[in-house]
Amino acid sequence: MPLTIHDIARMAGVSATTVSLVLNQKEGRRVGPETRRTILAIIAKHHYRRHTLAQGLTLGKIFQVGLCTSELLSDYPIIGKMGIHKAISYLAGYLRLAGYGVKILQIERDMPTPRIYGQVAKDLIDERADGYIFIKWFRDHASGVMQHLRRRKIPAVALDSELNKSFTWAKIDHKSAFYQGTQDLIDRGFTRIACFSSPFPPQYEGYVRAMKEHNLAPWLYLLRPKPNFFAATIRSETETMLAAHPDTQAVFLNTTHVPIVLDLLTPRGIALMGHGDPDFTLLSWQKYPNWSVPLEKLCKTCVDLLTEQLEKGADIPPRQVILPCEFCPS
Repeated sequence: MPLTIHDIARMAGVSATTVSLVLNQKEGRRVGPETRRTILAIIAKHHYRRHTLAQGLTLGKIFQVGLCTSELLSDYPIIGKMGIHKAISYLAGYLRLAGYGVKILQIERDMPTPRIYGQVAKDLIDERADGYIFIKWFRDHASGVMQHLRRRKIPAVALDSELNKSFTWAKIDHKSAFYQGTQDLIDRGFTRIACFSSPFPPQYEGYVRAMKEHNLAPWLYLLRPKPNFFAATIRSETETMLAAHPDTQAVFLNTTHVPIVLDLLTPRGIALMGHGDPDFTLLSWQKYPNWSVPLEKLCKTCVDLLTEQLEKGADIPPRQVILPCEFCPS
């Protein structure tokens, strides 16, 4: 038989009302910190989950969060863009622990004008989720849609998009990883260093900055792959780079790309520096230094930021979190 708040109250030696105050995140003086910790420990030990339908009727919630992608999921190949699929998995897991289900909302619209932002926001509001997480949206698109949601006091968080400080978001510091990784290659004596990157400036700006600080010419290749042609695009761009710069000494690239082009780079003795999903380093027989992206931590941070708004109200001051990448020598 499922555990009830009366069972928790009996085990904690408190009233059911006290348990309810803790479950509903009431921070008043009526529940002391020690009692709160005891109740939360019992909840965690017995994997108690709230009856969301009943609580929703009481609080005016449906206990669902919309996870918004800016394209169809079929446009995100597992090889090359696994981060989207893993992010959804992590977000769904942490939201479930917080008592929320998920709706995966695939936004297919082009959004060149503010009028479209308003229509997208209206479509999301019609989904009637309690809040929304925007997964790796373009900066202007995310802020445009979130502005409309904020006017309706609907909580929202942007994942891995750096907006202005009037919005709540969390991102990974890709730029510093590119800078420090390039600096490491230069310190090891390499001067002819190529870089493959997505076309988002904050990532490759770190590489360009490090190269220019040492009066070295950046060899930057921006990848704009079409869906379903990702691997072919990576190989083609790598071959183009090697033909243009046969004296390349090192390459900075995403860890998801390494297994695709390793056979092109290794015979030439080209050193590697990776950035991205650490799981893909396991697919390479050649070990190489890389900057690991803390995707799970980023997703948990976004869930924490959103649930804070859901529990305290969307009017709380917006928060921003930037997470560093972790350097792995090999």
